[in-house]
Amino acid sequence: MVLLLSGAVGLGAGLLVVAVVEGTLLVLVLFEIWLLWRAVRRARAAGVDGADALAASLRMVMPDFAASVVKHDLLMIRALWLVVRGSRDVPADGEAIHYSRGLRPMMWVLFVLSPLEIVLVESAVPWVFLRLVLVVLGVLGAIWLLALIATMHKYPHSVDPRRLRLRYCSFLDVRVPVADIKTVTISRRQRSMRRSAEVVEGVLILEVSGATNVSVALHREHQVDLGLRGRRAVRQVDFWADDPAAAVRFIRAQVT
Repeated sequence: MVLLLSGAVGLGAGLLVVAVVEGTLLVLVLFEIWLLWRAVRRARAAGVDGADALAASLRMVMPDFAASVVKHDLLMIRALWLVVRGSRDVPADGEAIHYSRGLRPMMWVLFVLSPLEIVLVESAVPWVFLRLVLVVLGVLGAIWLLALIATMHKYPHSVDPRRLRLRYCSFLDVRVPVADIKTVTISRRQRSMRRSAEVVEGVLILEVSGATNVSVALHREHQVDLGLRGRRAVRQVDFWADDPAAAVRFIRAQVT
């Protein structure tokens, strides 16, 4: 495109090169999608649920980091689809445990400010091409932010007769079998960890705004998947719930 816009190559030759390159990339992408579809079908046939099947299949056709990025993007797109459908990712026989009440107002403020940023770019940048690029990036950023807000609401923590599922947007998804839960209590702690999910001395800490308020002790050591950081062994999980009393009540109802 640079050679074409600069006049170094003619229009016909430039369009031919672009068509060949883009066509080759399209074929590769379609082939990757076909491989992914086959891998997901095999995983689902083996009894793996949708999210796990997708993650495992992505790792089969691309590097771990790229697979993680694509998985997050697909989960964010799915969250927008759940908004359209008016549903959320909670089992029919389960209870939702929300965790994002304190985060969503700030995210909505950022989303509302996005159009203002686009207007400022339009009025402040004199170069048409750069202005167009920045506007496109601004629109994509606003859509990404809206999808992130959707994941906070549509992917809550949940508990059902089979498992306690703890999440953070599209970035974390930890499942603990209900049969492994020993006790659950309200226990507010403020550690201010560097990441939203950390394992410290056998305790998985899932903070929101630097704090947790529900503590779940386990009968036995449980392996949790932290994505690119690998698997860790834990005997306790501390997480944040908007209504800790309701969260404890929901979990105890499934344990007993």
